[in-house]
Amino acid sequence: MLYGERRTGKTSTLKYLPDRVGSDLIPLRVNAQQFAETTTLYGIASSFYDQITESARTARNLSLPSLDRDEIKLDPLAALRQWFDAIGQQHRSKKLLLCIDEFERFDEFISSAPNPRPAALPA
Repeated sequence: MLYGERRTGKTSTLKYLPDRVGSDLIPLRVNAQQFAETTTLYGIASSFYDQITESARTARNLSLPSLDRDEIKLDPLAALRQWFDAIGQQHRSKKLLLCIDEFERFDEFISSAPNPRPAALPA
């Protein structure tokens, strides 16, 4: 955990982390401030997916499994959980490090995002 006052280099440290650790460690960077652009759990989960996918690509030229956008609409958190499991299966030899910048904002956005229950699916 990196903790400190504003302007002390926490974000810069996360940006340069891929250059400072071994190739078996994949830092997956997420900036929680980008969640402010959305108002739903679906939007937050989509942003999470997009940022992690881009982070893996830029940090290590690593392709991650795709996420089913229909599933994420029905249950965003369950879809992310399944996606993380798929990443673990696909990249067993790697260690993945989830780096959430502006973490203190994360709870703020999650608690304010409406999460309407999806309509019942026909049997």
